[in-house]
Parts: sequence; structure tokens; C-alpha cells
Amino acid sequence: MVASLLIGWITTFAKSYNIEMADILNGIGIGTPENLDESVFRDFWTITSPQIADILPYILMVLILIFRPSGLFGKRHS
Repeated sequence: MVASLLIGWITTFAKSYNIEMADILNGIGIGTPENLDESVFRDFWTITSPQIADILPYILMVLILIFRPSGLFGKRHS
């Protein structure tokens, strides 16, 4: 139930806010390349959140499986 709510919230907010990947990466300390036109990742820097909203649940699922393989709340130990 919690996972389905997270998926719904993430996709809804990603589609409603038009945030560029450059803003997110700059916010976490990764600077924009000086010559963006010649950069291999120039398309990556211009992606907006509505463009990737449909794949965000899968990215979230992979991150949860990597960092919390026992699930969001873990298993009950008896």
C-alpha cells in the first residue's frame, strides 16, 4: 500500500512540476559543464521531470531493492 502511494505521488509531482535535470544536479553539487553543446551528456542535462515521470517508479524500485532489499519496512522477526 505504501509503495503504491509513493508511486502515485512521485509520478504526479514529477508531471506537475517542470524541473530540469540541470537544476537537480546543480542542487546536489554537480556543476553544469562549461561547454554543454560539446558534452556527451547534453541531452541528459536538458531532460525535464515530466519527460521521465513514467520511469521514476522503476528507478525508485531499483533504488529500494539496492538499499533496502528486505523491503520498505523489513521483515517481522518472531
